[in-house]
Amino acid sequence: MIGKSLRERFGVRTPLEPSRSVEIVESLVDAQAAHLIAVRSNDDAMVACLFVDASEASVRLCQKFGFEMRRGGTGVLGVPGAELARQFPELPPHQRKWLEASQGPRETKVLLLAGDGLGLVSVEAHGADLRVTAVAYASA
Repeated sequence: MIGKSLRERFGVRTPLEPSRSVEIVESLVDAQAAHLIAVRSNDDAMVACLFVDASEASVRLCQKFGFEMRRGGTGVLGVPGAELARQFPELPPHQRKWLEASQGPRETKVLLLAGDGLGLVSVEAHGADLRVTAVAYASA
């Protein structure tokens, strides 16, 4: 890693469009629901990191947290929101605060890492229905 730029070491994560983040999570919610629920049931301060088509930077992040992921893989990892806020200083302040705050009673916060894209979504259970909403990158 010596001699490499920060971009080469950690990769570049571009913000996903909110609608794209929602679309990705909705397409995977059936396959990943049990994992997302398991993260949420541990602690309301935990955020589910959903890796989709994991990039090299995502693989390194997983290793940092003691989780094995292969490039191109998909999986869920639970991480305290405050730790994620520190790991992603490129996020705007309102998104870092959102990660640090406790979840609502029927909410699972998801940090989506899809390839080299990054998004934040909230998955809320209302009976048998799930509502997936994105946290916009730009503050309103």
